[in-house]
Amino acid sequence: MEERLFEKYTKTDSYIEDESALEAVFASLDDAFEQGYGVNMRYYQFYITDNANTEQRYVINISKIKVGNLNNAMNTLEERRDKFDNIEAFNATAKMLLYVFTQGKDTIAFLKEIKNQGGGVELYLEAGEKPRFSIYGNRFLLPGKTTFSQLSDIIGDINTLADSGVLVGRRFDVPFIKVRYSFNMNKVKNLPGIGNAELNLEDVFSRLFVCGLKSEKIALINDNDEISDIITVADLTGEKREAYTQSNTRLILFKDDYLKSEIADILEIILTGENNSIISDSLAKKVPPNYVLNQTEPFYNRKLPEISSEDFTALRNEINRINGLNLNDAERTELYRNRFAEDFNENMPGYGGYCPVCGIEINTINSYKVKDFNIEMISGMDGTEKVFRFSLYMCANEYYTADGWIIEDLSIGGMNPFTWLEEVASAGTISPELLQCSIRMITRYTDAPLKYDKENEGEIKWTAPGEIFSTPQTIKDFNLAPLMAAKWVEDNMN
Repeated sequence: MEERLFEKYTKTDSYIEDESALEAVFASLDDAFEQGYGVNMRYYQFYITDNANTEQRYVINISKIKVGNLNNAMNTLEERRDKFDNIEAFNATAKMLLYVFTQGKDTIAFLKEIKNQGGGVELYLEAGEKPRFSIYGNRFLLPGKTTFSQLSDIIGDINTLADSGVLVGRRFDVPFIKVRYSFNMNKVKNLPGIGNAELNLEDVFSRLFVCGLKSEKIALINDNDEISDIITVADLTGEKREAYTQSNTRLILFKDDYLKSEIADILEIILTGENNSIISDSLAKKVPPNYVLNQTEPFYNRKLPEISSEDFTALRNEINRINGLNLNDAERTELYRNRFAEDFNENMPGYGGYCPVCGIEINTINSYKVKDFNIEMISGMDGTEKVFRFSLYMCANEYYTADGWIIEDLSIGGMNPFTWLEEVASAGTISPELLQCSIRMITRYTDAPLKYDKENEGEIKWTAPGEIFSTPQTIKDFNLAPLMAAKWVEDNMN
């Protein structure tokens, strides 16, 4: 019978050399005994018993083992925990391997090595006892001069370390830098609620630092670079705030990716003991917000109303009110856009985030514009050619494309526009059909770009027109919002 691998280690002067040989021996034992085996450990020797023949015993020497990778060695043991005769034998083996691995090494060195090998290093805290490291069930005292960075390298979880209290009194040796943002100190000091703060703004800001630990914690550092406390931003509003405000203590934020507004809020808390976003609000650029209209149902799903003469008079009065305001063209156009987006009332829907020309939906009303058009048509009243003025609420894409439109015909409610004017002006009730429109048009294109003309003081003009071509005639059908219908009437009746 061929000699099994583990049997080679039972010979005199043979011994398990390292963690690799340890795994190989146990793997051989796993294969050798179908009914399992038992392991005991005494005097640095394994005593192996075949479960099928308890009188058969093998002795393997491990007294001279050298452990290079403790994690691998412990994994080998853990996988065979149930093979050991009792927990004492298992723990004795684990403790022996740990002793061999740590022999001749200082605590920080072997802890880092274990961590790098993938082993677990935990912090053990017990009331009335000094903090210890826990490794595979064995505990080691923290060396007195262990620094912040050493502890964070070994434990890894900054928040656990900070909450444990073990960092207090230890040297903070993690690189940190000044807050990278700048503030207009004179402007900040003149803000309401900030100027009368007890603390000096420049002094407070000069003692504010950041580091890249990616945690919400904050360290208070004394003149000896030692940690006097670990706090959070919320603590700056309470008793712990005094530890910073009444000394030369530096405050180091554990995150280096704070936004400027967040730093401003922290600065305000330090100065005043509370955060009312006074400083951060002062940083906001004075730009208009995007306008988002929350309509429960889009315009195209709303039923076109029947408009009474009284309601239509109210709609026309609203158009006249806007026209009477002292506004420039841009302001008036923007006001019209917003007004056409909104419902006039619960029965008179506005367009909202819907483009009636192309059908696109965009929630941001800023994406829409109101464009004015003129079309020369035969008047239904006297048979002469007249100009009909109308406006369209449309998305920005259609708005700019419309510069190339040639509108050949416009019908409203199936009528000539001038006939429509007569109808709505005299109707007691304006039916939904009178809000349905159709445009016949072509669109002109060219491949000639607009260019800069140096000889004409920077005027933009066509410099080398390419071929101009037109699309086939197309028809666009759309519905008028009631307020838009009123504008069409006012723009032509007046």
